[in-house]
Amino acid sequence: MSAKADTLLGAIGQHPEQPLVIHRDEQLTPSRLCSAAGEIKAAHPELASASIALQFSNTRELLVNLLALDGYAGEILLLPPCLSGDRLTDLVSTVGSAYLLNENGVSALAPEQEQHSGDDATAWLFTTSGTTGPPKVYSHTLNSLTATTRPPRVSAREYRWGLAYQAHRFAGMQVVLQALLSGNTLVVPPSTDLPAMVETFVEHRVNTLSATPSQWRNFLIHGAIRGCS
Repeated sequence: MSAKADTLLGAIGQHPEQPLVIHRDEQLTPSRLCSAAGEIKAAHPELASASIALQFSNTRELLVNLLALDGYAGEILLLPPCLSGDRLTDLVSTVGSAYLLNENGVSALAPEQEQHSGDDATAWLFTTSGTTGPPKVYSHTLNSLTATTRPPRVSAREYRWGLAYQAHRFAGMQVVLQALLSGNTLVVPPSTDLPAMVETFVEHRVNTLSATPSQWRNFLIHGAIRGCS
């Protein structure tokens, strides 16, 4: 990460004005992303230094809210969109999240929770899948998440990353941060449905992918992925 930027928002604000995120029919430049994030911060002063649970099925909205909250909130709990009911209640209670932020807006959970020091880096909290029991939570900061991120560099090749993972998962966030911090283009498919994903990647000339072995097998079996650059 740039030595001049301590937050994700500050880092992308240094990039040239070209598409940084492509989602559906939107091509989001650094200025558009920064503007959208700024509107969220201005609308919700109560989130400053607080513990926030984020739960979005729309990846575009998740990314914009992350931009707004990194360096602003005390900690960010990244929740799976499918988590609901008692499991959701138990998890946010265990973490001590003061607010839940999702497609419906901001909901106060425990606003009386002690706020974090404004001098501390925002904690990013990820959850395990929870397939063998209650989800476990583990913490990172932007610096620890980007320890292996390659910095921006002059290259004859334009890297266009396809997001094959869910963004709220650690592996997905690694792809998101690599693309955003290096100034490359991140192509976000409309869903995790394989045909829709491949169609999006081909349409937007994705040439860089990170995927599990099983995903690669499915991509190759599908065949149309060979239409990518």
